[in-house]
Amino acid sequence: MSIVTTPPTALIPAIHPYSWSESTLGGPHRAFIALSADLCMGLHALSHQGHDLVMPGRPLSLHDVGELGLSVHRAWDEAAHRIIDFARTEEGIGVRTRRIQKHIGIRLPGLQVSTYGAPPGSWLAHPYPFELLHEHIQGLLGCEPHYLLPREDLLIAFPAGHPRLAEAQRWARRQGPTLPLAALRFDGGFPARVHPDG
Repeated sequence: MSIVTTPPTALIPAIHPYSWSESTLGGPHRAFIALSADLCMGLHALSHQGHDLVMPGRPLSLHDVGELGLSVHRAWDEAAHRIIDFARTEEGIGVRTRRIQKHIGIRLPGLQVSTYGAPPGSWLAHPYPFELLHEHIQGLLGCEPHYLLPREDLLIAFPAGHPRLAEAQRWARRQGPTLPLAALRFDGGFPARVHPDG
């Protein structure tokens, strides 16, 4: 029997390749929800990385979540609301962006996105925060965005169908990727892979 020391208020959703959800070597079954054929959300305990940033810490098992008296779905919802609360400022919900043309050395009219409190990948791990973020980025770009998320903490948004995507993916490959390098689109609140034909 394990002892769960993580209160429900200390959960964070994290985005992972779908293969992460598979139990390893007979270990505990991870608490996850499939987001697409390529990605899943895993529930994690919070790991503080300074006074204003939290990152996903230890992954939780199904047993851990049950010990909290929550279903995985309920814990997912609560964790999503928590990351929005982390980002709340007096002015609203804090999202920082910067133009990426100079930063990555590619003439791609896009934005690097960072979020207050939790990494941007956590925002893509639940429909509610992803919709808030997507609508904000769509307003800034003035068009439908697609995304590159090579790591939980590195999100690039750019105009859908941009011809320099392959160059941006090569750049992302040099950033120590832990997630698939396919471009992602917003699909009813979920991150879905952009297929080459559209």
